[in-house]
Amino acid sequence: MNLMGILGGLGLFMVGGAYLMVANQGAAGLITRNGAMGIRTKKTQSSDAAWDAAHYAAAPLVRTLGFVSLVFGAALVFSGVVWRQEDPPGITVLLFALGYGSVLLSNIPLVIKANAAVVSAHETQD
Repeated sequence: MNLMGILGGLGLFMVGGAYLMVANQGAAGLITRNGAMGIRTKKTQSSDAAWDAAHYAAAPLVRTLGFVSLVFGAALVFSGVVWRQEDPPGITVLLFALGYGSVLLSNIPLVIKANAAVVSAHETQD
């Protein structure tokens, strides 16, 4: 059994599920400002209006990232079940790197979009 594929895929399922929950509840305004969940930057936590604007603006990107995580998670679990080797094959390592790399790197444009929405919301209030 290829544990890297199976455990890595299950991890990406959890990440994808969390991102989808944040996207759906954040866009609906159901997540209040907190220190544990959501897009937490100084700008997004500056006010309730900033928090809501950031989550509403970033929701499509967060949702897409959630689906991408689920796809890579499924591919990793599949590779873990199909290739039953002690050492993971190259495709499993590649899927792992691409899956977790996409999650980590796509947080950069996500935060940029959320912070831009906060700035825009503050400008319209003034």
